[in-house]
Amino acid sequence: MLSNYLWLPILFVIHDFEEIITVPKWVMTHKEQVFSKKRPLFGGVTDGSVLAIGVVEELLILVGVSLYSSYAGTNSLYFYVMIVYTLHLVAHLVFCLQYHTYVPGVVTAVMQLPFLFVSIHQLFLAIEPTLFSVFCNSFLLFCLLLLNVLVLHKTMDKLARRLFLIL
Repeated sequence: MLSNYLWLPILFVIHDFEEIITVPKWVMTHKEQVFSKKRPLFGGVTDGSVLAIGVVEELLILVGVSLYSSYAGTNSLYFYVMIVYTLHLVAHLVFCLQYHTYVPGVVTAVMQLPFLFVSIHQLFLAIEPTLFSVFCNSFLLFCLLLLNVLVLHKTMDKLARRLFLIL
């Protein structure tokens, strides 16, 4: 049933709304911390419309995964994407500890993590994967999605300019 597979895109949109709204001001008020890093948090983006370009691309991936999982009748890909999304939210908690301050996305991360842990557990019981396959598939998917995010951070500003979102 498609409605079961829509949770991940819905949670993602809620989480990324927090980021789109708070990242520009947060980056500007934490310039020293953000820009002193080799790879700045949020790619150093200070414009919410530029950040939204990356969010839309990631949302399309999640919607595609949800539609595929629903119509193919398989939970496996959805399960692994859910694990990687959960790791992304855990990273927000780590960044809070690292920066000793609020980091955009942490509020929705804290709110969503309990639901995701329960959902992952339920899917794990339904799929019955080996721990080795969970580790390998999650790691592979994490690497692919991390590569996607790194490319997005490098290209969001250029892409936004090409789409005339920034004058």
